[in-house]
Parts: sequence; structure tokens; C-alpha cells
Amino acid sequence: MPIRTLEELNNDFMAANLKPERKFPMHQVKHQGLINAISDMLFSLAVVMILFVVLVPGSDEGAPKTILKYSYFTVLSPSMQDEIPQGSFILVKQTNPKDLMPGDNITFMDGAYTSVTHKIVEIYENYDSSGVRGFQTKGVNNPNPDNGVVYEANIIGKVVFVLPYVGAALLYLSENVFLVFIIFCLCVLLSFFLRGVFTKQERGAVNG
Repeated sequence: MPIRTLEELNNDFMAANLKPERKFPMHQVKHQGLINAISDMLFSLAVVMILFVVLVPGSDEGAPKTILKYSYFTVLSPSMQDEIPQGSFILVKQTNPKDLMPGDNITFMDGAYTSVTHKIVEIYENYDSSGVRGFQTKGVNNPNPDNGVVYEANIIGKVVFVLPYVGAALLYLSENVFLVFIIFCLCVLLSFFLRGVFTKQERGAVNG
């Protein structure tokens, strides 16, 4: 028997014990990508729902909840209906009062526990000799400007983002936490189910 080299013996061992790498058809790869994308979307939706319900503003009545200079509210009044529909989710950014201009939509405190979102229609420099600006505001759907003038210290910020009707939906979910929990569980379970089904199919294809 001829003497075989170590390299030849190693090649024989590799050929006998290792299966060639299995390449999946392109349509199967695309199928996997689609399932993974849907699974990720469901899981992300579940997480986002929980975050929104935890952080959701109860209404536009109450002290502001501020995160990183942004406050958020659900608008319950129709006074800004043409621009900010009732039930909208709004994001308000803290803004230097000196940078505000007529036409800006702002949110301000009207009393200790009530916030209002209206448009600036006029600005008074050094209002009533107070040394600060005063802001005349108005709801675009109201016939007359608001009573009184808003002082700088009462302004929460400028409206920078509006999602019509989303605030009402979030408010409903915040008042029905059990429904959020059910949807969260369904999204998570479906996400893992989709990944599990594909993983099982993938293993079957490899073993086959």
C-alpha cells in the first residue's frame, strides 16, 4: 500500500465528515427577510405602545410633562380646529420668549393647572412696564382674542409637531391599560411565533 501524505489524509477526513455549505434559494432568503421585518415591526410596535401609554399626556389641562425640553399634550378643545384638530397629539419645545413671533402656536399655563394652546396674534414689548414681553393669543376658531395677556413666565413653549387625532387614541389607551396589555402580549407572541416558524422550516431544510 502506498504511503499517503498527511495532507491527503486530512482531505479524505474533511470530505467524509463535512457536508458542503447549503445555499438557500433566493426566494427563500427574501421570504426570511420579510418574516424577520414583520417580526421586528410587531415587537417594536409593542414596545412603542407601552412607552406611549406610560408617557402619554392626559389632556391639555394640567401641568406640563417635560422630557429633554419637550412637553406633550392631547388637545381637547376645538378652539384651534382648523390648524390643530381636537384630539391631536402635540409636541411643544421650550423656546426663548424673545424668539417667538406673531403667527406662532404656543402652549402656556392659564392658572396653576390648565394649559392652553393658541396662536400669537400680537406681541407687546415691555408690557405694562413690566420689563418683559406680553403675548396676545387667540384660538383660530374663536371669534375674539383671549382675555388678558400671556407673560413670558407662563409660556411652556412653541408647538413644533402635531399628530391629528392620535392624542385621543392614546388617551383612550391610557384609560384602558388592560387593552394595551393584551395588544402588547399579542404583538410579542406573534413576533416570536413568526421567527419560530421560519427557524423550524430552516432547520428542516438543512436537515433535509
